Amino acid sequence: MIIVDPLGKIKLYRGKDFISEEFEIKDGLDEYIITNDMDTSCMNPSNDVFSTPHSNSYVDLNGDCMPDIFVQKQKKISGAFERYVNYYEIYVQKLFNNKQMYCLQQTNSILT
Repeated sequence: MIIVDPLGKIKLYRGKDFISEEFEIKDGLDEYIITNDMDTSCMNPSNDVFSTPHSNSYVDLNGDCMPDIFVQKQKKISGAFERYVNYYEIYVQKLFNNKQMYCLQQTNSILT
């Protein structure tokens, strides 16, 4: 499960084993993300924050029976008036160097 703590930091709650009766808390998602430098088919994630309120889900979006990630984020737009634009990122799970990791495949604005 992905959460944002009260200080705005991204945390990952992950099962310690296949039974998942115990969980560990990891800071950030960097060790699970494939960057464009590692695989040119992946985009680099933005440093924008999760939207508030936000949504994220694990669902198979590409039909490979592996959980992909849908994340709702927001970008701060400065100008005469400060505003935020909501958008989403879709990460697909891939095997990379014998480890299951996530590749950013799509990002787009959310119509409001």
